[in-house]
Order: sequence, then C-alpha cells, then structure tokens
Amino acid sequence: MTLIYIETGEAWNGEPLNAAFYPASIEKNMTDAKLATLGLMRKPADPPPPPRPVSIGDIEEETGNRIYVLFPIHKQLNAQARATELLLIGPTNWSEQERAEAAYIQSARDWIKAMREVSDDLAGADVLDPTFRDDKHWPTFPLPTEED
Repeated sequence: MTLIYIETGEAWNGEPLNAAFYPASIEKNMTDAKLATLGLMRKPADPPPPPRPVSIGDIEEETGNRIYVLFPIHKQLNAQARATELLLIGPTNWSEQERAEAAYIQSARDWIKAMREVSDDLAGADVLDPTFRDDKHWPTFPLPTEED
C-alpha cells in the first residue's frame, strides 16, 4: 500500500515530514489518525477491473478441467485398452465382473460425450453465459451403485 499526501494526492516517497524522518515502515506502524497529523493517508485501493467477457476458450477449458478431474488422459487410455480387451473376449463370454467393467467404461464414455455436448451448446450460444462454471449446466457422472 502507498502513502499519499492528503492535499495533493501525490505519493509520499519517504522524505522528512515536520522536521523528522519517518521510515517507509510508517505505513504499518501508524494509525490513520496519526498519518493525518503528518498530512498523509493511505492510498485508496483501486477498484477491481471489470470482469472480462466469457470466451469460447474459457468454456472449453472448464469442460476439459471437469473431465480430466475424473478421467485424466491415462485413465481414458486405460479404459480404451480394457474395452478393446473385452471386445476381443466377446460379450457372450464375459464374467459378471467383466460386464460391470464394460458398463462402467460405457457410462464414462457417455458422460464424456454429454460433457462435450454441453460445452458445444454453451460455446455455440449467441450470448455466452457468464454462469457457465455453475454445476447446474453440467451433467454429473453416474457413479456405480450396489445394483450396478
């Protein structure tokens, strides 16, 4: 934070005041009332900059972040490899465990596709929605249940 002269609004550079020299740490050690007796005040904080408009890149980044939190690339590649193995075994030869794996892999793939569709809809809107980060826009991943 910077100290400024009350009368002029110019920055105080640590020069002597009232025949005494005050170190730069004066900002932290003096109350506002004491600073005022020296003709100084704390510079008011600048207003925050206006929010920048939403971009398609922002929406795409949010989509990727949401997908990669649950399914980073290595998990997607592992699922793809496992799906290939399961196809080679053949659905008619799957055990209950393999059926559950296949269902989970398919639900993950369906969820990722749904995420991409939401992203495309949000990015393709005439006016980009500034609330695109809200969970209400995004499908939740269907976690497996005891019955699955």
